[in-house]
Amino acid sequence: MTSAVRLIRSSTLTDTVEYAYAATAPAGSRWIFLAGSCPLDDEGGVVGRGDAAAQAHQVMRNLQVALADAGAELTDVVFTRVHVASAERSDLVTAVL
Repeated sequence: MTSAVRLIRSSTLTDTVEYAYAATAPAGSRWIFLAGSCPLDDEGGVVGRGDAAAQAHQVMRNLQVALADAGAELTDVVFTRVHVASAERSDLVTAVL
């Protein structure tokens, strides 16, 4: 499957980061809206209580399943937002890596 998403990598901004600075999707592309994902397993139990990395992994797994059910995959995602509920700043870094 070919993604409609085109990543924009600036030739002016630093290239030391491993992400694109922008992304586009052509007019007429199908939009899929995903609900906030929780680190729940297939039975509804919380995965990795107190473990930000395990929870982030489960959330990504759940997002991949939801996208697949909609006929898409992670490479089709234009935008996402991550919320980390923790008082520890290090959990944010752990969750997004």
